[in-house]
This record gives sequence, C-alpha cells and structure tokens, in this order.
Amino acid sequence: MQKKYNKKEIAAVAAMAVCALALLKIVVLRSQLLRAMAQMVAADIWALLGALHLQEPMRKICTLPPSLTVLSFLLVFSVIAFFIFCAVPKPFEEMSQLLHTDTERVIGKGLKIYFAQWILVLVFAASIIGAPVALGLFVIFGIFDMVAAIAVALSLGEWVQQWYQGNDRRSVYNFWIGAMVMMFCANVHLVGVTFLLFVFPVLSLGACGILLENKCTICQAVRKKRGIVRREQLRKIILREE
Repeated sequence: MQKKYNKKEIAAVAAMAVCALALLKIVVLRSQLLRAMAQMVAADIWALLGALHLQEPMRKICTLPPSLTVLSFLLVFSVIAFFIFCAVPKPFEEMSQLLHTDTERVIGKGLKIYFAQWILVLVFAASIIGAPVALGLFVIFGIFDMVAAIAVALSLGEWVQQWYQGNDRRSVYNFWIGAMVMMFCANVHLVGVTFLLFVFPVLSLGACGILLENKCTICQAVRKKRGIVRREQLRKIILREE
C-alpha cells in the first residue's frame, strides 16, 4: 500500500520553498559571478541561434510576456520528456514510487546533490581557466535535472488522481497531469522561480540519487553472492581431487 502525504511532509516542502526563495534572491540574483556566467551562456546560445538562422523567431518569442515564454518552454520540454518517458519508462516509474514511499530521504538526498552541483560549478567558475568547464557542467546538470523531473511529474499526477479519486491511473495520464501541475507552479508569481529552479530539481535529484544508490547496492550484493558461490565450487573441486 502506498504511503500518503502527511502534514509534516507538506510543511517540509513548503518550508523548503520559502528558504529556497530567500536563497535565490540573496545568492543567485545578486551574485556577480552568476550574472557573468548567465551572460556568457546567453552569448553562446545567441551565437548558436544565429548559425541556425533562428535569431529572428527568438526575438519574437522574447517580446511575449515572461509567464507565456516560460509556459511555452515548459510545454515544449514536456513533449520531449514524454517521448523520453515512453522510450524508458521503468526508471522514472521507480523514481516516482520513491517520491511517494520515502519522501523525507528523497528531500535530504536531493538537497545534498543539488548544492554539490552548484558548489562544483562555482569552484570551476572562480577561475578563468575553469570557466568553460563550469559552463559545460552547468548545461549538463541543467539537462539532467530537467530529464529527472519526469519522475516528479509522474508523482504529482498520481497524487492528484489519488486526491480526486481518478479512474485512470496509467502512467501516461499521470505524467500529463503532473506536467500541467508543474507548469502552473512555475508560473505562480514570486514563488514560480523557486519551484522551477529549486523544488523540482531537489525532488528529482533526490529520487534519482536514491535509485542509483539502490541499484549499486543490489549489484554489489549480487557480485558478493556470486563470489561466495564460486569459492564454494572451487572448494568442492579441490576436496574431490584430494
């Protein structure tokens, strides 16, 4: 039987969102280093768009309201994420179950991985030589965070269906329901950036980290068991020869 969300877990997520909003305002928005990195990333992306002859459409997109721009980006990514989920659904479904059954551990693991990512990027960005490496890590971590967020969409969709007693609990429906909830949260005034850049990545990274940790533990146990079996077989062979 699946674990239901309790008041402590909901309060923990809400507190995490409030703390993250203050963190983003103080550290990210006022950091000269991160502003310089953002300008460098924007310049590289703009040059790439120029090579692909996409600068003019991008100018038209930039004239749209910020909320509509973010919504359009999330909608495009949701379509891409849907195809990724259809190709390999099992790991994302397992991560989604971890979000339901082991929420506190997921949050703790996600916070560690999330801040470790930023510390690693900032360490490389502190030096001129490491700036390209920091930019590459920033892009890689961003793509990884967005892909891992598929599990968050599945978990939110399943939670909504349980709340409203939905009739169809298939993963495809859960994904799109959760994706719409995430789009709504990302467009909420003041806290939307916090959900998009902190809450969702923390939850997705935590679930992914625990899943990888469990897989590694299982692999080590299997190897250890195989080693014991092989030693027993060798022992029997040696005893028979003697």
